[in-house]
Amino acid sequence: MKALCLCLLWLLLGCDKPLRAGELRIASFNVRILSTGSRDGAELEQIADRLQQFEVLAIQEVRDEEVIGRLLAILEGRGLPYRALISAAVGRTSATERYAFLWRADKVELIGTDSFYPDSADVFIREPFMASFRAGEFDFALVTIHTIFGNMIGQRRAEAGYLDEVYAWAQEADPDEQDVILLGDFNLPAEDPGFDELRLILLPLFSGQDQTTIADNALDNIWIEVRHTIEWNGEVGIDRFDETIFGGDDQAASLAVSDHRPIWAMFSVDGPDDDGFGEPTAAEGVSWGGIKAGVGR
Repeated sequence: MKALCLCLLWLLLGCDKPLRAGELRIASFNVRILSTGSRDGAELEQIADRLQQFEVLAIQEVRDEEVIGRLLAILEGRGLPYRALISAAVGRTSATERYAFLWRADKVELIGTDSFYPDSADVFIREPFMASFRAGEFDFALVTIHTIFGNMIGQRRAEAGYLDEVYAWAQEADPDEQDVILLGDFNLPAEDPGFDELRLILLPLFSGQDQTTIADNALDNIWIEVRHTIEWNGEVGIDRFDETIFGGDDQAASLAVSDHRPIWAMFSVDGPDDDGFGEPTAAEGVSWGGIKAGVGR
């Protein structure tokens, strides 16, 4: 009976099975207009239900720091020691946003320094934000972004076309760190022509068939370089909370939680570190320029 109850709990939380030893679940979640003024306690409890499934999360559409503090307090009250890193406000309009990284402090540690992509040409409406973490033997950099939606698809593709440059910046920020994971709300499916340059370098873990919003669009993704990030074990998932918790009531799900679904990928953390502490990466050494040009593929 106890095992059955645990399985039902994990199904309600959106994951098909509990975390196994030596694993790490990294997630991305665009939480619709996440502000302390727009969310009451009951709504934050439901958002916390989604967050607590994951050991590390990148969150987009954060409007203020206070709401993250309220979520941390809820999670702490459940005995879950989460910590948060919140970016400065970013954006061209008065409705600026922040990014947030959340992580389980008993499983993950923040390492290095955080930074925004140096967008001197003002390509991005919201510059990508990066921070580095370690879990077990797996150290990695996360770069999160919420790209423009705009009035035309060309605006989205214009930003997407520069994401290979973002990856180059993140990789070159620490030459010894090859595990760079790009994740967030890209406002385009992975197969879109806007990602032609990025697909020369990275693999999208979700395709255009994977519905990452409750309107059944494929806008969110996690991108990795599979030759470097060998810790990915091949598992991915989408938390369809709008179906499992709200019974398909899209409006209720969007108002209480979000119009986007959390997405996640699973990584192993107990293997030998493939690129840390000055050791060469386990993947064949190819420069970023070579990767972009297709060398070694």
